[in-house]
Amino acid sequence: MKKSILKSNTLLKLFLVLVAIAAIVLLSKQCNNYQLTIVNSAIIYFISAMGYTVMLGMGGMMPMATVTFMGFGAFFTAQLSKNFGLPTPLAGLLAVAGATLIAYILSIMLVRLSSYYFVFGTIGLCNMMATVFQNYKPLTNGADGINGIPKLELFGFQFRSLSDWCLLLSGIALIIMFIVSRIRKSSLGRSLMSIRDNAVAAETLGVNIRRTKRIAFTIGSMFSAIAGMLVAYHNGVVSASLFTFNVQQNLLMMVMLGGINSTVGALGGAFLIQFMPEMLRPIQEYMRLIQGIMLILLMIFMPMGIHGLIKTAYEKLKGKIMVKKEVSRVESEERTGAFKS
Repeated sequence: MKKSILKSNTLLKLFLVLVAIAAIVLLSKQCNNYQLTIVNSAIIYFISAMGYTVMLGMGGMMPMATVTFMGFGAFFTAQLSKNFGLPTPLAGLLAVAGATLIAYILSIMLVRLSSYYFVFGTIGLCNMMATVFQNYKPLTNGADGINGIPKLELFGFQFRSLSDWCLLLSGIALIIMFIVSRIRKSSLGRSLMSIRDNAVAAETLGVNIRRTKRIAFTIGSMFSAIAGMLVAYHNGVVSASLFTFNVQQNLLMMVMLGGINSTVGALGGAFLIQFMPEMLRPIQEYMRLIQGIMLILLMIFMPMGIHGLIKTAYEKLKGKIMVKKEVSRVESEERTGAFKS
């Protein structure tokens, strides 16, 4: 029985992956360039938001500086590929590795902070680095940013069209979703969830809290660095305006809207936030106000996001169906007993 359930779950997941791949291929062929630009941006920000799934969803940490590591990934990629002339794949790998190393070094200090002190510490880091990105010309070329970044080339194929980028980004997003799902089921994921639920009990059971948080922070920041590297190659230009605290707020909105514990929910949140300016173009000047009100309403009525709302509705529906089945079974037994007597 258990084996059949596991087999059916595996087949369902495989089916969903195949459906997702088919949808991605169809999307890349049917959308125009303007729509593809928004879709590609949504996927890139979703990749960065996956860091929140590890840090916030599993570990209960709310970092407000993930966009900073996107910036490191983007500017390192731009410098290494354009100014140092490295092959684009190597430049991207080194950029992500460098940003991840910085994240690990910073995590040694940041994870010593608990609760809202950690939040304030990362807010300070985000604002500080936004100023650095804006003014430190040797790294970022100041307010002008860096343009003319070479196109990404893999195995002799150069990614030029937006449809090619859509396929590549979707493939990377699926891989990262798989990695996050494996982390959730691993000893690291279980340790993070135990820290989130009860840090004292987790420490009593032998979980090294600071070490576990450092690893989670580093992994989450690595996802953001990958997103930053992709921004550089996709856009061909990077500037400090892409990595401000306002962008950080949008990332948080994506996760909160979709659901902090759901990878699919975060994807839905990323698309909603990216397409929202287009849907609300007539009232564009009120966008920040609308997003603020939305965040407040989310916290009050949907603290677990859209995914949590759907899951709750499903559980209620499932409960009602089970009750009806049980009532029908009891009534059937009563009729059978009355007939026999």
